[in-house]
Amino acid sequence: YFLPLRKGTFVISTYLTTLVITIVQVAIILGVSVAFLKGNVLHMLPVAGVLLLSSSVFAFMGMGIGYSFKSEETGTLASISTGSLLLFVSGVVLPLESISPAIRKITFLNPFVIAEDVIREVFLFNAGLNAVWPEVATLAGYAAGLLVIILAAEYLVHKHFISGFMKHRHLKHR
Repeated sequence: YFLPLRKGTFVISTYLTTLVITIVQVAIILGVSVAFLKGNVLHMLPVAGVLLLSSSVFAFMGMGIGYSFKSEETGTLASISTGSLLLFVSGVVLPLESISPAIRKITFLNPFVIAEDVIREVFLFNAGLNAVWPEVATLAGYAAGLLVIILAAEYLVHKHFISGFMKHRHLKHR
């Protein structure tokens, strides 16, 4: 908190660390896919982009949850609960067709559902990114929105912490 760094430096460095790990994982997964499915490497580039974008959404979501709790245990519990809830209403556990139409419309805003649809279209049906552009834009909007929320929350928490520390220090030395 007291280093002379910008407030977003730690947020961006955490994201970049996660991004490097994700790039390695995506490279391994797509390398195995190319080897076993006899696919073209150039065909896998849009899939890699969509995977990186969707993992960025979930990384920012996890960072936001982690920054919003004081203890690591509570943050872990909240992230597992959030992930389980999103996974439960994504069609993986419970088919979306069995849900009421009103709730089904809400589930189509779930990042799991959007990412799954885009990856399916690009990977299985060879759709170009222009065919799935609205979904990709939605994922990018989620990532950008979550980043802005995290940076704003980090700024407010930092400001509150510093003012509380200075107030406590001032009262202590009176």
